[in-house]
Amino acid sequence: MKRKNNWQEELFYEDKLDIQSLVEDVIADDQKMQFILSGLKSKDNHFRENSYRVMLEICERAPETLIIHWGKLTDLLESKNAFQRGIGVQLLSRLAVVDHAGWFDHRIDRYLDLLDDEKIMVSRYLVQHIWRVMDAKCNLREIVLERLLNIDQMHHTESRLALLKADVLEVLERYYQEINGKNRLREFAKSALISSSPKARKAAKKFLSEHDF
Repeated sequence: MKRKNNWQEELFYEDKLDIQSLVEDVIADDQKMQFILSGLKSKDNHFRENSYRVMLEICERAPETLIIHWGKLTDLLESKNAFQRGIGVQLLSRLAVVDHAGWFDHRIDRYLDLLDDEKIMVSRYLVQHIWRVMDAKCNLREIVLERLLNIDQMHHTESRLALLKADVLEVLERYYQEINGKNRLREFAKSALISSSPKARKAAKKFLSEHDF
């Protein structure tokens, strides 16, 4: 992509970008916003990463300004590129709080299908950030929890499933008091207790100990 001026050039370098200043300009200027959105799909690693960092900051400062770009962000979930799918998962989770049109309400199953993504990175990003959706969309918590508790049905290898289970246990801890059927949680934690991942085993021991299972 042709670089037109300094701020665009800076997006192609690792340490030159002033994120804070640029975010204000991007929020106020649709052309700049479109340029950043295009960067999310760039093959240039620095351009893509810097565009992502700008979007993360916008999600924190002014998430409502991204509603009109919802379609472009959801398109990332369908990308053949795992980095783009991972970016889409993380950005959309942060926008659940302004999802007034109910995209998550209607597409939660499709979103959760990425739990079984071919790249474990994407699936882990989803689990690590799903609490944002659950906090914003209380009506979807049961659906999400059901899918998380059935993570063994995914097609990941055992070692990858073990990593996912460690992430899921953090979600279960966050919503523990609200979850009915505590025995299911115990059985899930026990399955992680015998996994190949030291991280998963440690998380399972902690979970079982703290809840007197």
